[in-house]
Amino acid sequence: MEEQNGGISLTEIFRTIFLKKWIFLIIATVITLGGTLGIYFGYNALNIGYACTFTVNFPGSDEAVPVYPDGSNFNYRDIISLDNMTKLKESDEKFDHVNVEAMYKEGAIGIARTERTLTTGQVERVYTISVSNKYFNDYGLASAFIEGLAQSPVKHIEELALSQDMYIDGSYGYSDYYEDKVNALLSQQSYLAENIELIGENAVGAFKSSCVKLLTLTELCGRKLNDVINEMRTNKYVYDSAAAAAHYGAQVKMLEGEREAKLSELKMLTGNIDGGSSDVVILSERIEELARRVAEIERETAVFRIYTGGGLSENKEFVQRLDSLKDELLDLTDGYEELLAEYYHIYSVVSYAGATDRTGEMSWVTALLISLFAGLVVAAIISYLLGKRAAKKSGAPAAEAVSAAEAEKDGAGEEEKE
Repeated sequence: MEEQNGGISLTEIFRTIFLKKWIFLIIATVITLGGTLGIYFGYNALNIGYACTFTVNFPGSDEAVPVYPDGSNFNYRDIISLDNMTKLKESDEKFDHVNVEAMYKEGAIGIARTERTLTTGQVERVYTISVSNKYFNDYGLASAFIEGLAQSPVKHIEELALSQDMYIDGSYGYSDYYEDKVNALLSQQSYLAENIELIGENAVGAFKSSCVKLLTLTELCGRKLNDVINEMRTNKYVYDSAAAAAHYGAQVKMLEGEREAKLSELKMLTGNIDGGSSDVVILSERIEELARRVAEIERETAVFRIYTGGGLSENKEFVQRLDSLKDELLDLTDGYEELLAEYYHIYSVVSYAGATDRTGEMSWVTALLISLFAGLVVAAIISYLLGKRAAKKSGAPAAEAVSAAEAEKDGAGEEEKE
């Protein structure tokens, strides 16, 4: 093939390069080897990263807005917060040289969330942490750091102070009236029984046995409490007769006023429905709410009237029995807190999609092919230029010089044959 404008054929170009074939081979080899090593170690050192994909499941994580056991919201971005990374760094000396401050400020770490629908119809949230190689000496350190961050929500749950004595702590000690005290104890006992039964529904093995045992003790305490309440109301036990009569009399009067107001609203709303109001659903819900409250008021009023008709019995020692039940409920509450901590430990799980991956890494093969191509191109250009220069110095065209060299070689071969 001839190049029309320049008059240089590919054959002549290859003949010229052939004049400097050893230079061609040396340059191509050096560039290929050096380029391969440089690209693999140099490029990868600047561009490689690490990524880990995982899911976090704990009771409450499947809500539209995931919540921790203490009611606070779970925000997946907190996993890579500076505070969380600093806490992880300080927890293990192998992370001493990881510069989390620079990593955070330079945006060298990130987290993404995706959602996928399972065959059960549930939506699973999947998280991926990615981080630059710049801050880690090796794969093992990077993998340990990322997986430590992924585990942080579960560790946070384990560290929560799960105080569960809200009714006793918030109501029992603030009143001298026995009815207020027993209502606090009843609320605490009901709360414990409902929640122990709830976490034990799907439990298995030893944890299931622990739930059953604690629930049995809680129900037994509830029966004791009901016996004490019946005795108290039958005998009209109060701490102070005059104070109790005045207090419960005021309570009855207040409740009766609230009852009249609720009944009046009920009557009005019922009339609106009968009159063909378009907001039937909203009105019906409000009517049900009012009816429930009226029933509660009537029950509370019936109890309080016990202490307004005279015949009250001052029994200052009765509070000791209530205190004894309070202590028993506090022990049960401690048991529930331990059970709850174990529950979250068992059912709070981080699951990994696989091992931590290297990202942005160029393979040996790719680096070799790029370097080989570059080496061949550069070696060809240099060899051609040097061959052309050598031909000019000899006073003959490069092609003729090559032909002469080949003829000389052929002549030498003929002589050897003779």
